[in-house]
Amino acid sequence: MATQYSVHMRNTMSDVKVFGRVTNNELSTRFTPAGAQVLNVNVAVSRSWKPQDSEEYKTKTAFLSCAVWAEAAERAAASLHKGDVVIVEFSIADLEAQSYTAQDGTARASLKVGRASVQLFAHAGSAGAAEFAEEEPTGEPAPSADPIPF
Repeated sequence: MATQYSVHMRNTMSDVKVFGRVTNNELSTRFTPAGAQVLNVNVAVSRSWKPQDSEEYKTKTAFLSCAVWAEAAERAAASLHKGDVVIVEFSIADLEAQSYTAQDGTARASLKVGRASVQLFAHAGSAGAAEFAEEEPTGEPAPSADPIPF
């Protein structure tokens, strides 16, 4: 059973859910002037594929900086750790792209989620996390038991 750290979010067509891993050792917490707690959780979301002309898999990773608010922030801060597999849910309207110049002078981009629901899927090193990490993409869609393809 997964543990969820969120305020109730509406399920709409603009909601996005992604699996990823917590990347920060120390989760940073701040408080708004009104006293609401805000937790910043950084999550790496990767996808892998095997090009037709190569034997090696390629991987692309996006990094999300997610804000978790209020009581959900307090619960998440107490139990999330680097390497934990999480499900991040947010509205596409809360996604913000930012560009910056890295220390080495290269142009970079980051994605910031203003209000997110973060659900613990598996702790780092647990059996669930190991099974999740060992899945290898085949380059083809997974077979579906559902006869309706949508």
